[in-house]
Amino acid sequence: DKRGHLSHKESVKYILELCQIVKQFHMVKPPIIHRDIKPDNIMINDNGDLILLDMNAAKFVSEDSSRDTYLLGTYGYAAPEQFGFGKANVTSDIYAIGKVLNVMLTGDLNVATDDDLKTVIAKCTEIDPQNRYQSIDELMEAIEGEKVITDKNYNRLPGFRSNSKASTALGVFGYISFFMAVNWMTIDGITSEIGTLVYRIAYGFVFMSSFLICCNYRYFWDRIGTNKISNDVLRILVKFLFVLGYFSITLYLSSAIISIFIKE
Repeated sequence: DKRGHLSHKESVKYILELCQIVKQFHMVKPPIIHRDIKPDNIMINDNGDLILLDMNAAKFVSEDSSRDTYLLGTYGYAAPEQFGFGKANVTSDIYAIGKVLNVMLTGDLNVATDDDLKTVIAKCTEIDPQNRYQSIDELMEAIEGEKVITDKNYNRLPGFRSNSKASTALGVFGYISFFMAVNWMTIDGITSEIGTLVYRIAYGFVFMSSFLICCNYRYFWDRIGTNKISNDVLRILVKFLFVLGYFSITLYLSSAIISIFIKE
């Protein structure tokens, strides 16, 4: 209600915690299914841990009946078989988890996400239970697989955050080109080697640090809270103004330092 939606990273964290909880129910013999997994039944405590509430609709999976006797669950999150179209089983909880994951990413039950996890969500929420993930372990493996591809490690330099060979090659080319350009920098009025070195270091630092900030290096935007702004336009505007201000200030300071060597 406050933020609209969660980030990809937060969504993956919480959905995997939810899966770990539900997995404990499904490991019981016979398995216990929750049957009412939804945002209203999920709490995040002060330590940031996910807690699943309300076991009133839970039941043991029965092998005897062909369909559920009682129609329980919340519309939008409950699988079709919970409304008289079959018998609820472990894949019914997986259906609900897929719906919850979509809401985490979009903030709206009726809006489909364009996140890379959309393929996982689509499989979770198949109408036919046989077409869904057949276990929590299978679902978690799929989520972790997507996480490796999409949840980049921002502690790494841009270009080296994924397993893509093309991105790595482009990154290597880009950094080599940048350092070559810095090494060729010259300015009228500076004749000493120290002055030239200071000039190259100062301007190289200004451009490289501004670039790294733009690319969220070491989760910069997450650390200062900018990525928590739910409004996309406002978030982009704040980032633009911040980078512009940072670039202007560091460029001015660099010019002031360099002017010392020009007057030398």
